[in-house]
Amino acid sequence: MDRATARPAAGGAGVALSFDRLIPDGQLRVTKEIIGRGANGIVYVGFLKQPSGEEEPVAVKTLAPGATDEEHGDFFKEFSIMWEASKACPGVAQVHGCSKRGNALCIVMRRYSHSLRDHLEVPLDAPRGTPR
Repeated sequence: MDRATARPAAGGAGVALSFDRLIPDGQLRVTKEIIGRGANGIVYVGFLKQPSGEEEPVAVKTLAPGATDEEHGDFFKEFSIMWEASKACPGVAQVHGCSKRGNALCIVMRRYSHSLRDHLEVPLDAPRGTPR
């Protein structure tokens, strides 16, 4: 299946994971190197083990431990939107799946050399691909 779903856990006690694209333990290695921060978590450098045994560099967006039910819901919405965008526009977004890092939920995605913000801040007359 190519679908990611999540739902509140029974009795409102957190969130139950039901991801068809859940990355198994042992296939994801997350470093301590921070490459971004957001309102609900931190983005780390990671490496996703491929079937060949090679490790692909990835970005691992985490949802902070202790996040509220609303933040969990927002995280799942973001994952679902990114997943659909990844399937529709693989050159723009590439999401590998979801994982857990300790008690923190993670979205595992392709690691790009520049952020969209870096790209958009480049003056129009500058060569593309170079942040200012």
